[in-house]
Amino acid sequence: MFYTFILKLFPDDSKEKVKRVTHDSALVVRHYLNGRLILMVILVVLYSLGMWISGAEDFLLISFIAAFLSLIPFIGNMAGCVLALFIGLLSGGEFYTLVGISATFLIVQFLDSYIFQPIILGNKVDVHPFFIILAVIIGNAIWGIIGMVLSIPIIAIITVVLRETPGADAFAYLLSNGEESKSKR
Repeated sequence: MFYTFILKLFPDDSKEKVKRVTHDSALVVRHYLNGRLILMVILVVLYSLGMWISGAEDFLLISFIAAFLSLIPFIGNMAGCVLALFIGLLSGGEFYTLVGISATFLIVQFLDSYIFQPIILGNKVDVHPFFIILAVIIGNAIWGIIGMVLSIPIIAIITVVLRETPGADAFAYLLSNGEESKSKR
């Protein structure tokens, strides 16, 4: 129904272009979700490895929960860390185990936020890593947590629309990963 509504907003001579932009926007959101899944797998592996080395019990279960919570930028990772520390305390974890859990989450959060997300999600949605980080910061400033979650798909859709907008090629190229063939059809 929403797709038909969008098509009805535009004249008949531009319906093909609108269909292409709508299709490309849906595709970029699908690529974003695939990228998030890849990131979650990486997080499970890194969290598991770090907590296993630290001697934490139930490290695999905690890693899955923490990776799932990472869908909520920053806050989800903090919640995963607090959960891991809480379970570490309840299971009689030693001081070094708790320090290891904290270090694991600190290092993995840094890698996730500043390396993995911009590179993996940037490649999946064809948005430059700088603009991924900027979009998350702006999304947080405008809409808080929801803005952080939605910011990457929104900037990706904006890039798709700019590619198809006459005179906006330069902006589409600036936001993209710089591949000329993707920004011109």
